[in-house]
Amino acid sequence: MTATKTARDIQDLHLENLTKSYFDNVAVDHLTLTIPAGKFFALLGPSGCGKTTTLRMVAGLEEPTSGTIKLGSKDITDLRPYERQINTVFQSYALFPHMDIYENVAFGLRRRKDTSNLDAKVKAMLKLVELDELARRKPGQLSGGQQQRIALARAIINQPDVLLLDEPLGALDLKLRRQMQIEIKRIQLETGITFVHVTHDQEEAMTMADTIAVMNAGRIEQMGAPTEIYERPRTAFVANFLGQSNLFEGVIQGQVDDSTLAVKVADQIFKIPKSATSQSSGRIVFGVRPEKMTTEDVDKRRNEYDNFIQGVVIDASFTGVSVQYLVEAPWGQELTIFERNVDVRELGRRGEKVDVLWRAKNVFVLDPDSDINDGLEFLGEPVAD
Repeated sequence: MTATKTARDIQDLHLENLTKSYFDNVAVDHLTLTIPAGKFFALLGPSGCGKTTTLRMVAGLEEPTSGTIKLGSKDITDLRPYERQINTVFQSYALFPHMDIYENVAFGLRRRKDTSNLDAKVKAMLKLVELDELARRKPGQLSGGQQQRIALARAIINQPDVLLLDEPLGALDLKLRRQMQIEIKRIQLETGITFVHVTHDQEEAMTMADTIAVMNAGRIEQMGAPTEIYERPRTAFVANFLGQSNLFEGVIQGQVDDSTLAVKVADQIFKIPKSATSQSSGRIVFGVRPEKMTTEDVDKRRNEYDNFIQGVVIDASFTGVSVQYLVEAPWGQELTIFERNVDVRELGRRGEKVDVLWRAKNVFVLDPDSDINDGLEFLGEPVAD
């Protein structure tokens, strides 16, 4: 047995107008998307957005109210879980405590009565997850990360077309969680199986996924590569859920030059890239990530930056890798700025005036109908499902 699947072995997963309602509550609302075969796909969103319900419908653990689920051209909507080429790894790994690691991994093959070359298959899986030397230990003798890898091996050994991961790292501490992010991505690349990962953790999704779908209220707000969604969010919800953003609402004043627009916010004029929007007039909402801003002296760096204001420090926190400033803009808006810990600098004191600068090229523009207040309650880390 080879652990790696080829593009011919697996097929795209299609969700077509998938809906799930509980009485008057719509958990998943006419969701349509295609998850490419052999890719690492993440459903990202806060508690209650519908991501876990979507995963359970794909797994066959929830019955859709309407819509279809297809694996390639095959409709699997009404198939029972064991009739689908889909396996699931949950946050609780559900390993059998009375069985050793070898037998835990072999369990699925034995249940299917697929015992040809069983020993070679199990050993290949244990080697894949780098636990071949612990085959005869019991789950209780392993760390959380090791147990998680055994759960992955047990799910992968049946060679499913799709592996569903439901918050699989939620029970691990931060350091181990980051290590396992790298391990899970390695395993996905080596096996070639389609991974669908459900998580509320933004960093986790960006670290592992090829494509992220950000969900809100049962629908997809935005879908794309991690860099695309982070650098160019289209809605305020995405901008504030995936990291943090400083959002500005203003009115376009016209062109500065062929590549730049002038936007008036309160009594100040800022420059934004013309390529970031199809608008040429009217109200506009644009944003800048905190790490794209700096509190350097404007007189020293004026030629390097297109936009600047003078604000007042409300708070300053040292986090090790950066200093995080909360600065009040002249019109009363609070801005967040992350300064990298490159040079040792004295923290700004409350009430101190500081210059805040940023480049026009680092500005993103939201869709014209995006509400600037949408999603602001999700600043910081949300609660898990």
